[in-house]
Amino acid sequence: MSPPVALRLSAFNVTSIMTDTGFATADFSTWGSFAVGLFFMLYLVGGCAGSTAGAIKIFRWQILFEGVGRALRLMLYPQAIVPVRFQGKSVDDVAISNVRNFFFLYIMTLLFMSLLVMATGLDYLSAISSVAQAMANAGPGLGPVVGPATNFASIPDTAKWLIAFAMVIGRLELVTFLVVLQPWFWRR
Repeated sequence: MSPPVALRLSAFNVTSIMTDTGFATADFSTWGSFAVGLFFMLYLVGGCAGSTAGAIKIFRWQILFEGVGRALRLMLYPQAIVPVRFQGKSVDDVAISNVRNFFFLYIMTLLFMSLLVMATGLDYLSAISSVAQAMANAGPGLGPVVGPATNFASIPDTAKWLIAFAMVIGRLELVTFLVVLQPWFWRR
């Protein structure tokens, strides 16, 4: 396709995934493995704090990367004082730990739910992308079954229920959902 058409289609589809509107104007799963990988990564990037956009919010990514940078610097200079800053303010270790825990729980939930969906017969790419898009509420999946040129009608009912459950987990914020499942939450 010509560069202007490629720019228009890619800009629209990237914006659609990033803003969780769920539209697709082209079958971006046919654009090659780089595009498929990029769109999958975009499923994991959410909106700003307070936004209704799903996935891992931008502020968490910022704190996560700053925390990793700090950890790498401390490996070389263990006695250095390397603060993690977010919006000009120092972030304490508890907040950094909470972000890392959230990231870990998000990825583990994504992988676990994807395994359950794969157990219903879906291929790897369709399963993991359908769960990722559901948790992020991003719209179309990737792969031959749930890609932007298809829909979720042909997948087994069990997979639909699992994907719907992943969507609920993503909309309620993962930590809130997991806290409610803990027995100690219900004790008085």
